[in-house]
Amino acid sequence: MKKKSSIITVVCLCVALFTLGTQKLHAAPANLVDLNKASLEELMSLPGIGESKAEAIMDYRSAHPFASAAEITNVKGIGNKLYERISQYVAVEGKAGSTPTKTGTAGK
Repeated sequence: MKKKSSIITVVCLCVALFTLGTQKLHAAPANLVDLNKASLEELMSLPGIGESKAEAIMDYRSAHPFASAAEITNVKGIGNKLYERISQYVAVEGKAGSTPTKTGTAGK
């Protein structure tokens, strides 16, 4: 019985290590990402944002420039949970030359 539990433990550890190894490691962006100006690559630097979501953000902002970072939840495929993950990394430039501000808890 002890040998069987040891084998199960080893198998579980192998599965866990394999799962961790196959997940995409995503480093957070070094600077705030302005949702109205960011390139595809800059948007893709955000945790949980791949190419298709980055393109959806760019398509959305073409028709509806973001007035606040929280508006990103209007983009198909981006809900409140994902917004909470990225909110500390995104900003929307204010009016007339003001600098982007952190949004952290915007929209809550």
